[in-house]
Amino acid sequence: MDKSGVTFIVKNQFQSSITDAIVTLGKTQNDPGDYVFEGLTPGNYTFQIKAESHMDFSGQLEVTDHNKTITVVLHVDDTGTDPVCLPAFTIFPNPAKDHLNVKFTNVANQPVRITLINMKGQVISTQYAAGQGSQQVRINLDKLPAGVYFLRIIYQEVLVPKKIVIL
Repeated sequence: MDKSGVTFIVKNQFQSSITDAIVTLGKTQNDPGDYVFEGLTPGNYTFQIKAESHMDFSGQLEVTDHNKTITVVLHVDDTGTDPVCLPAFTIFPNPAKDHLNVKFTNVANQPVRITLINMKGQVISTQYAAGQGSQQVRINLDKLPAGVYFLRIIYQEVLVPKKIVIL
């Protein structure tokens, strides 16, 4: 019976090569960075790929009498990162008439983006706040029609949605 080979190409979600992953095919585990398996008997195999700071990936493949190249994309594992300490965002008055205040304490000295969006998903305004400590952003509403709107507050890449009513 003919023997075949399998070569894995391992990349991250940004299409950069990962050169130190550990690939296990069937019961054979290669050294980190060695992604070539040769002399395989045709059949079905399971495989697993592990790389530091990336989510593990596993799957199945069929080895035939031809060499095969498999491209696998590993995603960065950000579940173990330090949690973001979100400030409490206080929105007042709500319902509002001519202005709205967004009050918070920026403990991490990170920029905050506050976007006002109407019910159609259109961006009405965007404001930024920077600096550490107590912050208050005033949003002018006097030219907007009454209705329901949304604030999309982005802090350290985390979305904090808030629903507001304009009278």
